[in-house]
Amino acid sequence: MIFLRSLFFITFLAIFTIVQFFFIILSLPFLSYKNRTKFIVLWSLVYIKAVKIICGVNYEIQGEENIPDDNILIISNHQSDFETVLLLMMFQPQATVIKQELLKIPFYGWAFKLINPIAIDRSKKSAALKQIITEGSKRLRDGSWVVIFPEGTRQKPEDRSSFNAGGAMLGVKSGFPILPIAHNSGKICPRKSFLKKPGTISFIVGKPIETSGRKVKDVNNEVESWIHHQLDKLDESNP
Repeated sequence: MIFLRSLFFITFLAIFTIVQFFFIILSLPFLSYKNRTKFIVLWSLVYIKAVKIICGVNYEIQGEENIPDDNILIISNHQSDFETVLLLMMFQPQATVIKQELLKIPFYGWAFKLINPIAIDRSKKSAALKQIITEGSKRLRDGSWVVIFPEGTRQKPEDRSSFNAGGAMLGVKSGFPILPIAHNSGKICPRKSFLKKPGTISFIVGKPIETSGRKVKDVNNEVESWIHHQLDKLDESNP
């Protein structure tokens, strides 16, 4: 049943993505950046609603009171596609740091490109870091939330990989605080699989972490320790 529901969801999402992409392309000459983002938010909302109805995937958020009114930098662990979609829906306007290869995915990547993510070439580490700092700082100053997944790729729920320091460096260089977010999406939406298991994904939003005047290493360690600690707590309560 999980297989059939997951297959139906993927089929539905693919059809919806293709139809919406062509609608966006036809409307592109008349769409401002703000209106283009509304289409992406709509896509995210449809994803979240459809995966709940079809596959029984729900989510809960603890610590919503910690989300500030003004945009800041968001750092989250990465286990599946679900958190990418949910955060895209929750925080707008948004600039997500992604690998360039994602923009080559038919329809999904092409549509993502329309909202100007910070697409980096991970094979060129020095240039990628400079791009994150330069573009990320500008987006933050311009009023966008910037989202970074510092592990670089999706992890298994039990993995505790070290965080790349790019997010912490962006926080320190820009002076913007970091909003840490931890979740266990990989238990419901396993990486490298299209299967979506019924259940509830838990998200924990921490208090903003100040970065101004601090060392990058200290900020990175604090963010990493907080997220890993929350993941350990989620594992204990959701074995």
